[in-house]
Amino acid sequence: MQKVSYMTTINASPTNKSVIIETMKQALQVADECGQEYIQLTYDLAITKIALQIQSLERPRFDRLFIHFGAFHIDLAYFKAVGKYIENCGITNIMIDSGIIAGGSLSGFISGKHYNRCKRMHTILSLVLQILNWQQFLKTYNIEVSEGSEIYRALSQIRQLSPGHANSLEEEIRANGIGVRRTPKPHSTQPIDLILEETINLDAANSMTGISHITNSIAARQRWCKSHSFRTSVISNMMQDLSLRRKQDVSGDLKESSIKKSHSQIEKLLVAIEENVNPFNPDVPKKSLFNISSGEAVSDLIYESLVNVEKQEMRCAKNSLRNVAPIKPDSRNQ
Repeated sequence: MQKVSYMTTINASPTNKSVIIETMKQALQVADECGQEYIQLTYDLAITKIALQIQSLERPRFDRLFIHFGAFHIDLAYFKAVGKYIENCGITNIMIDSGIIAGGSLSGFISGKHYNRCKRMHTILSLVLQILNWQQFLKTYNIEVSEGSEIYRALSQIRQLSPGHANSLEEEIRANGIGVRRTPKPHSTQPIDLILEETINLDAANSMTGISHITNSIAARQRWCKSHSFRTSVISNMMQDLSLRRKQDVSGDLKESSIKKSHSQIEKLLVAIEENVNPFNPDVPKKSLFNISSGEAVSDLIYESLVNVEKQEMRCAKNSLRNVAPIKPDSRNQ
C-alpha cells in the first residue's frame, strides 16, 4: 500500500518550462534523499512533451529521471480516438436500442470524457465483437469446441514468462511504477495522474475543506498543501478507529450482481447486432464499409481513409517529431 503526500505548489503555469525544470530538479533531490539511483515522474501529455525535450537537451543532467505519460490521460485520448471512428458506424444506435447506454450518455461515451462509462462500455463492446468474430470462425471452418478438443487444450495453456534480470529501475516499475495503490486489496492500483485528480485537485476544490475557492494567496495555498496531508491522515485514522469510515471497495465489478448485469448486457448486444448487420458475416461485401444499423454503405473517400488507418500509424511511427507535430484534420472524417 502506498501513501499520497502533497508537495509545495508553484505559483506559475504547469506548462512553463522553468516550472517543469524545477519539478525535475526537485525529483532528483527526492531521489538523493531516498537513496535511489532513479526516480519516476508522471505528467499529463502537454507537460510530458516539454519534459522529454528538456531531458534530451540537458543530457546527462536529467538521465536519472524516468518520465511517464499519464496513463489516465492516455486512456481518455484513446477512448476519444476510438469514439471518433465508431461514431457513425451504427454501433451506437444498436447500443441505445438494446438498452446498453442511454441516449443522453452517448456524447460522453463518444468524446471519451466520461472515464468510468467509457472503460465499461468499450470493454463490453470489444468483448462482443470478439465473440462474434470467434463464432463466425468456428462456423466457417465447422469447428466444434469442447473440453476434450485440441483447440480447447491449446486455448487453456498459459504462457510462462521468465523473469529475467531486472535492474533497480525495472524492479521499481514492476512493483509500483505504473500506478498507486492506496488500499491493501489486490487489483486496486490506479493510474498516477488519476490519483492526482482524486486527491490534491479534488481536495483543493472542495467547498468545505478546500483552499482554491477561499483565497488566491499563494502563501496560503502553500501552507494548505504542507499541512493538508497530515490533517487528513489524523482524521482518517480517527474515523477508522471509530468505525465511521466506509472502506473503499475495489471489487465492485466482481460482485455477483455486477457480473449478471454485464452478462445480460453482452447477451442483449449480441442479439441486437445479429438482428441488424453482423460485420463478420461472410455475405457482407468486403470491399466496402457499411453502417451496421442502417445497412448504408459509406462513400469511397471515407472507405479509403478508414481502411488505411494502419498505414497512417506506420508513417507516424517513423516520424521522430510525431510527439510535437500537430495532426492535420481530415475533412473526409468530419
